Amino acid sequence: MQTKKILAKTAIVLSLCAFCGSVFAAPAAKTLTKNEELYPQGWSVGDQIKFKKGTTASLNDNGAVVSGVLASDTYLRPVGWQNNAIDMENAGFVEFKAKSTVSLTPAGEVTSCTTKEALKWKNNGLEIELPANTVINFSEQGAVAVTE
Repeated sequence: MQTKKILAKTAIVLSLCAFCGSVFAAPAAKTLTKNEELYPQGWSVGDQIKFKKGTTASLNDNGAVVSGVLASDTYLRPVGWQNNAIDMENAGFVEFKAKSTVSLTPAGEVTSCTTKEALKWKNNGLEIELPANTVINFSEQGAVAVTE
């Protein structure tokens, strides 16, 4: 009888340890051995994005991509697109360049990536043009080109 109680308590403790370990796990890194189509974090429907072979993708605890290298030119929406996109012909989607690192918010919007074409955008309410082939950091207030 005593042995059964000890085994039951041990099983409960082990179950709690396993549960807490998975809940509080840090984002994982995955090295891609082939071009892989994965969901960005915050997306539950729609097409997956293809990420480049031989690179590392950072994944959240649900296995969705937090950051990774794009395998092909890809249209995505940046942070702040509702208020800062000037040309709404593409519904806020911006074309990002293949082989560039993309970082995403928990909602799946781009915070940083390299644009393929020059981009007309707003920054703190002022209209600006950001150069093509440049890493751009996006925020709710606008966007800025990253200079080295």
